[in-house]
Amino acid sequence: MQATAKEAKLPPVRKGKKNFSVFPFVNGLFFLLFCLFILVPLWKVLVDSLDLTTGYGMKLWPENFGLAGYQSVFSNPTLLRPLMISVVTTVAGTFLGLFLSTVGAYVLIQWDMPGRNFFAGIMLFTMIFQGGMIPTYLVMKNLHLTNTLWVVILMPAINVYNLVLMRNFFEGIPTSLFESATLDGCSPIQIFYKIVLPLSKAALASIGLMFAVSYWNDYTNYKLYITTDQSLYNFQMKLRSIIMGSDLPAANGGAAENTVIEMEIPEGLRAAALDRDIDPMPFVPQDEAHRSQRCEEIFQIQSHGLAKRLVHTRCEKAVVGISGGLDSTLALLVAVRTFDKLQLDRTGIIGITMPGFGTTDRTYNNALELMRSLGVTVREIPIRDACLQHFRDIGLDPEDRSAAYENSQARERTQILMDVANMEGGLVVGTGDLSELALGWATYNGDQMSMYGVNASVPKTLVRHLVKWVADTESDAGARATLLDIIDTPVSPELLPADKDGRISQKTEDLVGPYELHDFFLYNFIRGGYRPAKILFLAEQAFRGSYDHATIRKWLEVFFRRFFSQQFKRSARRSVRWLCRPGATGVCLRTPRQPYGSRNSKHCKP
Repeated sequence: MQATAKEAKLPPVRKGKKNFSVFPFVNGLFFLLFCLFILVPLWKVLVDSLDLTTGYGMKLWPENFGLAGYQSVFSNPTLLRPLMISVVTTVAGTFLGLFLSTVGAYVLIQWDMPGRNFFAGIMLFTMIFQGGMIPTYLVMKNLHLTNTLWVVILMPAINVYNLVLMRNFFEGIPTSLFESATLDGCSPIQIFYKIVLPLSKAALASIGLMFAVSYWNDYTNYKLYITTDQSLYNFQMKLRSIIMGSDLPAANGGAAENTVIEMEIPEGLRAAALDRDIDPMPFVPQDEAHRSQRCEEIFQIQSHGLAKRLVHTRCEKAVVGISGGLDSTLALLVAVRTFDKLQLDRTGIIGITMPGFGTTDRTYNNALELMRSLGVTVREIPIRDACLQHFRDIGLDPEDRSAAYENSQARERTQILMDVANMEGGLVVGTGDLSELALGWATYNGDQMSMYGVNASVPKTLVRHLVKWVADTESDAGARATLLDIIDTPVSPELLPADKDGRISQKTEDLVGPYELHDFFLYNFIRGGYRPAKILFLAEQAFRGSYDHATIRKWLEVFFRRFFSQQFKRSARRSVRWLCRPGATGVCLRTPRQPYGSRNSKHCKP
C-alpha cells in the first residue's frame, strides 16, 4: 500500500536565520529628530503667542494664557490693513503663479518646436541672475509698477523655477494618453482639461502651496519695490519693521503707529499732585555754576578717553567730519583739547567738510570758519558727483528722495573719512551723540560707525551747553562768533536739498520729535527704570505748559519703538560709558608731557 500524503514523512523545513538590520533603527531615529527640529520651534511660537508673560526660555504651556496678541492684530488698524494686504496678495499671487506656470509648462510640452529642451534649460539658467535684482528692478521701474501691489504679486509669479518644475511633472504623463486623445479628435484645450489637470492634482497642490507660503512670508519684494508708500506693506513686512526697525530717516513719521505700548495712566495717579518739581532737563543742571562744573568734567572725560585711544594705537592724527552742526563741532573741540594735552600739533587733526545735496551756505561757511579758527588741517571733499555716479550704478533716480538717496550720502561720507584715516595713519573720531544712539538716528554702516566716538555718552540737550561753555571759556573772539551761530542752527542731517530760500528743509526734531522730550524719556527709562505710564505722567508734570498730553504720548511711543527696534545699530558699536550719569567723577589719566615725535604713526591700526 502506498502511503498517503498525510502519512508521508516530509523533511523538516529549516527556518532561515533572520538577519538584524540597523537601517530601520537609524531611519526611525532620524525621523524622530527631524520631527523634533520642526515641531519644537512651532510649539514654542504657539505657546509664546498665547502667553501674556514675556520670556525667552522654553515653556511647555503658557504661564499667563491670553489672546491679546491675536486680538491686537484685528483691533489695531495698522496691523489689520497689512494682514488684509497679505491675504489679497497671497490669494491673487498664488492663482496667478499657478496659471502662468501651468499654462507655460503645457505649452513647452505640447509645442513641437526645435530646441525646446534647450530653451527650458536656458530659462532655468536665468534664475542665477535673479540674485542681483537690479535688471528686474529697472524693468519694473520703467513699467511704473514700483510702489504698487502689482509688482509684489507679479514678481514671485514669474519665477521660472516653478514653470520648469511643473513641466517636469507634465512630462511624466504617458505620451500614449496624448496620442489617444488626439486621435479621438480632442483639442489641446480639451486635452489639458480632461487629461493634464486631473493627473496633475498633486503637482498643482504642491506648487500652489509653495506659491502661497512664498507670498505670505515675503518681505524682500516689499523692501525692494515698496519704498515710498508704507501703507502697502504686508503683514510680514510690518512685523519685521516693528521688531527690527529700519534705518530710514524719512520713515519715522509713522513710528508711533508701529508699536502698541501700554502707557495708560491710572485715574488715581492722574489726579495726584506731586509735592516736588520735575526737572524737564535732567542731564543739564539748572544751576549755572554746577552746570559749568559738569561741562568741564565731561569735557575732560571726553578728551582723556580720546587721548588714551591715541596713546594705545600710537596715532598722531585724527580725522573728523565737520558738517557745521553741533555734534561735529563738539567732536572737533574735544580733539583740539586732546591734541593740546598730548602736545601734538593741531595740524594733525584733519577736519573734512563734505558738502552734499542738502548742505546750506550757513553750515558750510561755519564748518570752514571753525576749522580755520582752531588751526586744524582743512579739507573739502564734495560728495555730490560721487553720489550721482553711485545712483547711476545702482539705477536710482536722483529725484527719488527715498532712504537710499539719504543713506548713500551718509555712507559716502563715512567711506571718505575711513579712507583718509588709512592714508594718514590716523583714526576717525565719531560725532554721534547719546540721543542719536538711543533713537537709532544714524545710517547703518554710515555715520553709525567710527573708530572712536567721543560724543557717544553725551545727550543732545547737553551737547548744546557744552559747545556754549567752550565758546564762553576757551575760545577767541573769532571762534566764539562761529560757535554761537552753530548753536543757533537747527539740528539737521542735511541729506535733502535746501528750500527755495537756501534754508535747511530737513529738521531732525520735526521727524523724530523734540530732543528735550527724548532726553527726558531716556534719563527716566535708563536711570530710573520707569515704565512708560510713569514716564508719561512725569513728563506731563515737567513739561506742563510746553507740550500737551497727546504730543508727549506721541513722541514717547516713537521713543520706545525706536529704542528697541534700533538695538542692532548699538550692537554693532563698541560699548560706551554713560558719562552723564549723576555723580560721575571722570577718568584719571596721566598723559605724557613730551610730544610723540619718536613714534611712527604709519603703524597705527585702530
